[in-house]
Amino acid sequence: MVEFEPPKPKALGESELHRVIASLGTSAEALEKAQQIIANQAMLRQRDADALATWIKSMQQDGSAAAQAALRKIVLDTVPVELPKPLPDLASAPLSTNFQEALFTSELSLIKRRELSQRAQLLRNVIPSLASWIMVGLVNCIIAVWLKLNDLEALISFAIGVTAAGLILLVLKTHTLHPLTRSAAVFGGWGVYLGAALAIALSTLIVLEGTEATSDFVPIEEFLGYDNRVLGMAAIALMVAQLVGREIQFWVLAAGGIGVLVFGAQENGGFSPISVGSLVSQGSWDLLQFDQVIWGSLAVAFSTVTLFAFSMPHVQTRAWSFSLQIPLGIGVSVLALTIQGVEWVTLLTLGLMMLSASFSGRDLAAGWLGRLAGLAFLIPVVLMPLRDFVAGPAVSLVIVLVTLLFGDQLVRRSALHIPSLDTSYGFYGAFHWPTWLALAISIPLGTEAVQRLLVPNSEFSETELALIFGLVVGIVFALIRIPFIRAQDTEIKNVEFRNLNLDNLLGL
Repeated sequence: MVEFEPPKPKALGESELHRVIASLGTSAEALEKAQQIIANQAMLRQRDADALATWIKSMQQDGSAAAQAALRKIVLDTVPVELPKPLPDLASAPLSTNFQEALFTSELSLIKRRELSQRAQLLRNVIPSLASWIMVGLVNCIIAVWLKLNDLEALISFAIGVTAAGLILLVLKTHTLHPLTRSAAVFGGWGVYLGAALAIALSTLIVLEGTEATSDFVPIEEFLGYDNRVLGMAAIALMVAQLVGREIQFWVLAAGGIGVLVFGAQENGGFSPISVGSLVSQGSWDLLQFDQVIWGSLAVAFSTVTLFAFSMPHVQTRAWSFSLQIPLGIGVSVLALTIQGVEWVTLLTLGLMMLSASFSGRDLAAGWLGRLAGLAFLIPVVLMPLRDFVAGPAVSLVIVLVTLLFGDQLVRRSALHIPSLDTSYGFYGAFHWPTWLALAISIPLGTEAVQRLLVPNSEFSETELALIFGLVVGIVFALIRIPFIRAQDTEIKNVEFRNLNLDNLLGL
């Protein structure tokens, strides 16, 4: 009978709607038209649902055999399965009734996976932190020697710099992705590969430049401008980095860092104790130079952030856990300070840092591309004869990179669009021109000739001026990038909202 037929839907089906939306394309006009179609289909589906509900209610009120048959037909068309028989009343069932064995998974014996021991889990969490902070402490010791800090100035610089770096790294270490990978939003989808290699090379170059401060302890043997010991360390780091698997990278770094500390203590006859009484005496405070403390704190802070962000494999860490690691970084830095005069400690630290930088490059991508990125630490080794000319620009470039990366993390509100991190047609483009313009401007500002033209009577050294200019350029371009970041956030949210509406209509 015609009156018992359910109302025919006026809205398109799921496959038809998907076909119509896909045929429109991805232009701005197509997206606007797709929104109109989606809104219209949503209204039609609501009308179809209301009409079907009214028809079902009328059939229930009719109660005739034909109405019941029509209802049964619409139910079977919607859920084409055999309806289960009603379960017997368990309360009225006799006690002797034999029930079938239950088939719920909670009632079956399951094969549980092997539980890890608490000791193994503790080591898995502690080893990355220990390896990272040992290398940071050894590099901080190089900085203290480089800036000629006394014990009291070094201790204060370690405390202030490591604490400040820890607060900055709370933003970077709590993410799943490596900071080098996340820097695609700063460099661009294709620029991230060049930018990551540049970051690894610059961080290695700064540590390599700091080794010159230990020339009083380690006699340098050069051949055509190349230090033979540095070449040997680079060769060892290259070989080990290509052979070691990802699962034991931090174990190798931890073993290497502990080995450097033990070697230095053995050559020094033990760790030289720093007398607290001599540090707080009147004579020590009279020798304290606050400008040295300021520069030392800035150098320690930026070197710590640079090492964690660019030159170490990434492990996601919770904010509270990383906050508790800050005293560990200060303690290891002070411990390394007691062996600063030992031969080979600085060169071994440089080799360990090269190995860690290679591991960091391998985290950027899988396969040969990651291994190729891990070779970026060899760039400063090749440029070793020119290190006097590139040291200042390297400091300026690193400061700009750290400032832009940290500013991006603070300003960006939406989550990163993962498919756009390694493409030229994503939300971040191929090369983000404000970032590369900032890097191009910072290069000449790190050279001594340009610095003399800008500030001819400055009392600051070339490295200090490079740090100041890099920080200024980084802050200025971090502010310039804010409208770009806001536009990217808006585009990502709009696309996610459209996809969400389409998925809901398609029943996905």
